[in-house]
Amino acid sequence: LVYPTDAKMAMVLPPIAGPAMGNHGSGELSESGHAATIASLRRAVEELRTDLHVVRGSIQHLTNVVQGEQERSSAIERAAATDRARIDGLVAGARDTKLRDDQHLHAIHAARKDLTALDARVREATEKLCIHSDTLASKGSSIGELIAGAASAA
Repeated sequence: LVYPTDAKMAMVLPPIAGPAMGNHGSGELSESGHAATIASLRRAVEELRTDLHVVRGSIQHLTNVVQGEQERSSAIERAAATDRARIDGLVAGARDTKLRDDQHLHAIHAARKDLTALDARVREATEKLCIHSDTLASKGSSIGELIAGAASAA
């Protein structure tokens, strides 16, 4: 922004005393003094118009910049809201996945316990079957001896 300086204001105001003055200090201007003052005022007005045009251009530029920044800020806020929604969805999905994983781990742990108990029962049953098999084998040979003995006695 450009403001009128004291030099510009000095050009607008007529000198208090000098060659352009009529009655040398009486306060009245001669025609040439009036013309010089009017010309000086016209220059000052033209400079002020130019300065006003520059100021208006600066204001318009700043308005455009502010509007652009507001649009950019709005776009950033919209993107942030979209990102927050995505993050919330991902967090909810992660929570669901964690819950399912915990349920699966619990089920696997329970299945391992069941398999361990089943393994113990299978070993016990196998041991009993081996004992019964040995018992049957020994009794089978005793029966075979009795049959052979009965056949030879007959």
